[in-house]
Amino acid sequence: MGGGLKNHQKPETDVFWGVNAEREEKLGYGCAIRGKSSGYSSIRYFTLENQPSWKKVHPKGKSLLCVPRIWHDLLRPESQTETRIEAAVYDCLGKFGVPAFAYRKLTNMKNVKLGTNATKVFELLKGVLEMHGGKYNKRFFDGDSDYIGLDIPKDQFGYIGKLVDPETEIAGWFGFEHKENQEPRLAFWFYCGRSDGSKPKSAVLLKKVLRESGFDDERIQVELETNNLLVYCLASESTGDLEWFDKVFKAVKLAASLNP
Repeated sequence: MGGGLKNHQKPETDVFWGVNAEREEKLGYGCAIRGKSSGYSSIRYFTLENQPSWKKVHPKGKSLLCVPRIWHDLLRPESQTETRIEAAVYDCLGKFGVPAFAYRKLTNMKNVKLGTNATKVFELLKGVLEMHGGKYNKRFFDGDSDYIGLDIPKDQFGYIGKLVDPETEIAGWFGFEHKENQEPRLAFWFYCGRSDGSKPKSAVLLKKVLRESGFDDERIQVELETNNLLVYCLASESTGDLEWFDKVFKAVKLAASLNP
């Protein structure tokens, strides 16, 4: 799990089919399967990953159909329909760190266009984090019945840490919120508040750059209690969730470059 497929396991490679096998330490799976499948007219080979690392393959003249699958494909449409045995297996896989199972029970999120599937929400957030140079760790996950998101560690995002200068190791948070008496929204929090109640200078610069980057001024707010900065987008107004988060990250990077 999470170790990645080797050449002898990937149908897109020659060694999988036994070509140039002498150059590899292990015999290709395709070659081995075909050698033990005499008498079968149709054979299928599947791999399970968080995201496919290869494309579907069905070479001419070969009976072996190779299909990449993701862990999420094993889930039933709703977690409530799982049998007790399935739930036990899925819980075990979740504890091993497979995202599709670790977060499958957060199904009451209604604040994103991806629907109520929290697994896809998590995959989107993790993708955004890694697009901008972060490396996911399960301790970054922060979710409950009315929100789901990822913390932004300042050691991985030095430019955000330097700009925000948080009092803890976490510089911010981004994700989806659907709290009571609020419309569902995409949210990005910057923890620039101070325990002594002073107003952080970084919030002023962040607000200026966010406005200049095209974010609605009414959607950029400083929380009165903490002085943390929030920028958000109503889910009903989002034209692309990934694109919106990406735009915020880019705006913050610009703000950091302007910060002396």
